[in-house]
Amino acid sequence: MRAAKNIFVRALLYAYGGKLFMRYVISDIHGEYGLCMRLLDKIKFSASDVLYVCGDMVDKGDESVRLLDFLLNAPNVKCILGNHEYGFLAYYWAVMKSSPSDFDKVLPICKDGSAATENFCAGKR
Repeated sequence: MRAAKNIFVRALLYAYGGKLFMRYVISDIHGEYGLCMRLLDKIKFSASDVLYVCGDMVDKGDESVRLLDFLLNAPNVKCILGNHEYGFLAYYWAVMKSSPSDFDKVLPICKDGSAATENFCAGKR
C-alpha cells in the first residue's frame, strides 16, 4: 500500500434529470491495480459515474499492464498521459525504431504482459 498516500481523489456530485451521478478525478496510481480496485469499490463506482485519470498510471507498482488494460477499456474512464506514460512510450518507440522492418521480433518485446514491458512498468529499466 505504498502508493496509498500518493493517490489523489476529488469527487464531484452532479444531478441531471433527477438522477445523481459522480465525477471522480484521480492521479498517480502507478501500477497499483489492487489498490485502485479497492478504492473504486469503496466509493461504489458505478456505470453512471465517470473517472478522470490525470496521468502516472504506470511504473513503480507491479500491475501496470493489468491496470492499463482496465483503465483503457472501461467506457466511463478518461485518461490523460503523464510523464511515466511518456517514458514508456519513448521506450516503445525506441524498440520499434531499432527494428522497423521486422515487427515479428519487436512486437513480443512490447506486447502487454511481456517481461520487458512489465519490467519497464515496474521501474526495472
